[in-house]
Amino acid sequence: MIFYSETLMVYKLAWQFAALAQLKEDDKAYTKVQFAKLDGDCVDYKGKHLQRSDRAYFKDAVSTGKPVVAKPFIGETTKK
Repeated sequence: MIFYSETLMVYKLAWQFAALAQLKEDDKAYTKVQFAKLDGDCVDYKGKHLQRSDRAYFKDAVSTGKPVVAKPFIGETTKK
């Protein structure tokens, strides 16, 4: 059963990476795209794991349950 769960998780992550990469490829307006869980754990289109629970936009989205449009900011990763 553990092997099945790990295999399923790897498949799910591979699908997420592919979907994120395709989104970024289809719309050049995105410099970075990520999937996030409610605890702030994120994975980006390259498979990099990040933590976003400390970000104001993330806290707002989780607390209100609504989409949030953040003000422009300099990204931690891209420095842009």
